[in-house]
Parts: sequence; C-alpha cells; structure tokens
Amino acid sequence: MGVKGAKALAAALAVNEHIRSLNLGDNAFGDEGCAAFVGLSNTTLTSLNLADNQIGFHGMRSLASALPGVPALRELVLKGNALDDRAAVPLTDALSGPAAASLTRLDVSYNTLGEASGLALGEMIASNAHLLDLDLGWNSLRGAGGSSVAHALPRSALRRINLSWNSIGDQGAVALGEAIPGIAALTHLDISHNRIGRLGATALADGLRRSSTLTSCELSHNPMGLDGTKFNLEGISAIVDALRSNRRIESAGLTDVHEGASYKRGAACRFSPTDPDGSYKLDCADPWDAFLLETLHAMSNEPGETWMHVRHNGAPLVVPDSGESSGELPKSGLVEFEYVSWRRGLEAALDLDLSNAGDRLLAELAEQRVIAGDVCCHWSKLDGTPFALGVASLPAAGSLRAACSSTTPQDELTFEAALDLSSPAGRATALRLWERQLTSPLESWRSASLDDARADPAEWQYPHLPEQGTLKLEHTVELRSKPLDRGRHLSPPMAEARFDDLMRALSAEQQLSLEGPAREGPGLLSQAAGRAYFTAEQAAAVLRVVRKRKGRARAMSALHPRVIDPQNLSAAVQRTFASEAERQEVMGVLEAALSERRRGFAVRSL
Repeated sequence: MGVKGAKALAAALAVNEHIRSLNLGDNAFGDEGCAAFVGLSNTTLTSLNLADNQIGFHGMRSLASALPGVPALRELVLKGNALDDRAAVPLTDALSGPAAASLTRLDVSYNTLGEASGLALGEMIASNAHLLDLDLGWNSLRGAGGSSVAHALPRSALRRINLSWNSIGDQGAVALGEAIPGIAALTHLDISHNRIGRLGATALADGLRRSSTLTSCELSHNPMGLDGTKFNLEGISAIVDALRSNRRIESAGLTDVHEGASYKRGAACRFSPTDPDGSYKLDCADPWDAFLLETLHAMSNEPGETWMHVRHNGAPLVVPDSGESSGELPKSGLVEFEYVSWRRGLEAALDLDLSNAGDRLLAELAEQRVIAGDVCCHWSKLDGTPFALGVASLPAAGSLRAACSSTTPQDELTFEAALDLSSPAGRATALRLWERQLTSPLESWRSASLDDARADPAEWQYPHLPEQGTLKLEHTVELRSKPLDRGRHLSPPMAEARFDDLMRALSAEQQLSLEGPAREGPGLLSQAAGRAYFTAEQAAAVLRVVRKRKGRARAMSALHPRVIDPQNLSAAVQRTFASEAERQEVMGVLEAALSERRRGFAVRSL
C-alpha cells in the first residue's frame, strides 16, 4: 500500500460510517503513513490492525494523537513494528487518558520495548480500567521491566497478559510471585521463554498456590530445573505441588522446564500437572524423565487418577499401588503408559434394557444419582431418541444408552442395592446383575453380603442363587477416558481372571441346557459377545464348552466379530480340540460363519 495508499485510506475512513474492522497489516507505510491518520474522525471502527508496518516513535506519536477520533476502537494491533522505549511514551500516555476508554485489547508483541518501556507500561495498566488483554510477547523488558509490569498487575483490570520471550529472568519471576496473590482480575498469564531458573520457580510456586483468579498459566521453556549448570528440580516440584493444590488453575504448561530449550524428545518434554492425561514414553536414566515418572506416580495416587497400559522395555509392568514408595519404579529402561484422570472426561457407558430387572435397577439408581448431582449425564438416548435422564420419567421398556461421569474424584460409579432373595423379583434382579458382572469387562461387584455375612459369587454355581436372605451389593461401573468398544483392532480382550469366571458360568449354563429347556432371556454368551472382546484362544475355549453343533454355529456367529486377532482363530481351534472329528466340525462352523459375514458385506455394499 505504501504512504499514498495510507493517505487515501485515511480520507475514506473519515466519511465511511459502516466499517467495523480494518486490517492494514504488512503494508510498510511507516511513520509517514501513520501521519495520514492525524485528525481522523470515525465513530464506527472497533478493530484496527497495523502489524508489520515499520512504525516507530514518530508514527506512534501520530497514532496517539489520532486515538481521540476513533472513540469506538476496542482492539489495536501494533505487532511487529519498530516500537522502542521512546515510542512507548506516547503510546502509554494515550492509553492512560480518556481517549482510550473503549480499548480492551492491545497487541505490541514482536517489538523492541525495553526496561524503560516496562516502567511506562506498568503505570499505564495500573491506571487503565478498561484494558483487558495485553500482549507484550517478544520484546526486551528484562528483569526490571518485567518487575514493573508485575507490580502493577494487582491494580489493573487485565484479564490476560502475555509476557513470553522477554528475558524477565528470576528477577521478574520473583516480582510476579509476590504480585499474583494480590491480583483481582487476571485469569491468564504467559511467561514462557523467559530464562526463569530455580529461584524464580520457587517464588512463582508460592504465588500460584495462593492465586484466587488465575485459571491458566504458561510456564514452558524456562530452565527452572537448572541451578547454574546443575540439575535441581526443587523449584519445578514446588510449582507442580502448587498447581495441583490450587484447583482454580485448570490449565498450566510446563513443557521443557528442566532445561528451557530442549526439543529433543517432543512428547517426553510436554507436561501439564493440571492436565496430565496423555501417552508418556520416559527414559528412566534421564533426570527429567525420572522426575516425571515419580511425579506422575505420586499424582496417580490421588482418587480418580491412574496409569493404564504400562510397559517397561516393551513388557507389561505392574505399577506400585497407591501409597507405596516410588522407589519400586524402574531406575533404567523405557517406561510407556497412558495417564488418565477423572477430571478430563472419564465416562461410564451404560447400555440398559429397561425390561430387564437388573438393567432397570441400574437405570433407576443412575437417575437418582443424576438428580442428586453426584453423577453427571453427558447424553442419553431412549431407543435412539434423545432422552433427559433425571428429568423425564423412565418408561416400562426400551433401550436406554447413556454416558455418565462422576462429579467427585473417583475411577468408578458405584450403585448400592439391597435385594430380597426370597422374592422372585429380587432373585431375578440379582441374577441379571450377576450376569452383567460376569459378561462386562467394566462392571463388577466391589462387595457383596448375604444377611450381613460376606458373600462371594465365585462360590455359587450359576445360575443358582441363595434362596433366602437379603443380598446387599455394590455394583461398580468403571470410568474410562476412552470407550472400551473401539472396534476389534483397538479394543482390549477380556482379562483372563474375568474370562475364567465367565467360562465356569458358561459350563454350568451349557449343562443346564442339556438337562432341560433353555431359560428365558439372552444367554451368557450372547451378553458377553455384546459387551466384551476376546482373543482367538478365548473364542476357541468357548466353542469347546458349547456341546451342540447348532449351538457352536450360533456361538461362532456371535463371537467372530468380537475376536481381536481373527487371523489366529483357525490355529487356535486346531490347538484346542484334540479330536480330529471335532476339529473338522468346528472348522466347518468357522467357515460357515465367515461365509455368512462375507455375504452380509456383499449385500450392504450393493
């Protein structure tokens, strides 16, 4: 655009009564072009972007004199110009007066504002009751300038401030640590890339612990883990403790705070103690990774937080239980795991048949918990139609699906029930709940008692329940960050201990089917195939329990889509059945099931 274009545009703005936002970035009209805006009068312009235009002291003086002519201006972007300590004077003078009463956002990042500018900016933000968002990133405020800004924050109306890339160092960080507890408005603070060391980290930790307004802060890429040239993670540890104790702070970045400028491992260096969820791959011999390992282990001891899929050098690793010493964690090798937290969306997926006594009881208990407020229902559907669980009344029948989470820190939802086993209704409900804990990988009975004496379903022979007494139980549903059912290639198979319980019950059910007519309702195998996934070896073991050819055909049809390694199914059948005749029969059933699935795919593709 150049200078001539700036002059022409300024003349047009004087008569245009409709324009609201104007972006003049990267036009290089410099100080002379800014002079064209002197005397400008426009009452509709609310946003003006003058980034990357080589504006210096004289241009800033011209713009400052033009501000009274744009009384509606709310956003001014001066990013990437030539603003220095001299230019900061007319800028801050203009923003301290009534001419900038409507301005709420100012961006002066990527300039050369120094320590003297920090003093002027501090006085300005302390006196400006309207400015809410200030971006000072990529300047040169250094320790003195950063301290001046920090001391002004308790008296400012700012909601967000970016001080990244200013080399404020420990001096500026100490000033911020002292100022933060007194801040009444600021919610977001970015001080990344500022050469803050252990001393500054310790001071910041004290301020963050006592902050009453901050909800997010970015501390990344500061050498907080270095004391001179030596590793000292005390400051970082103090910050982690502060962030974990102050629940108001929802988001915090601590990427690369051990060295401040290391990008060698990417994912291993990224860390947020307020949002630790994610996948980790940590080298136990590395000081920072070892610190993360111990810190995340201590954090996982809190209710509702845990590690999943833990491996050490590729082999499964049993993590020390809550409260045990982290000294049992590996000291060498590579540890991989997923960290999950209840606060980041752990959900329980409920799939309930309201005509089923046990499912209906769970639906009623979930409804009560939603009304009480200790369970949050994110969504629910009745027969595929949106349904307000906890608001609308449950119908007598229908398929209810819901995603629920706890409003308190825990890993599972617990539903307490007391069932009279002397009544047919109580026995039917107990049996259905027993079947759910047998067939669902995410549901179990945490405790059960019969007339106040401990009861263990493993000692019962399915489907026979005690005929008298009151069965009190805690039926739990595991909360997860990801749904269990993510398709056969991503879903884990049923755990071996749970599968052994299922096999004992299946054997008893098959024996009953040989002795008499089948009972009403879906069988265990049908329920398990709808809720769990299996390995090829597990599927072959199930087929061995099923006695009749027709039953094996139905079992294979139900199981095959739920086998996570179907390519191994033929070999598993060969190993499981000793008799050649049985092997041939089961292989025939397998081939028939595969043919049926292929025909189904062909029909759907038409």
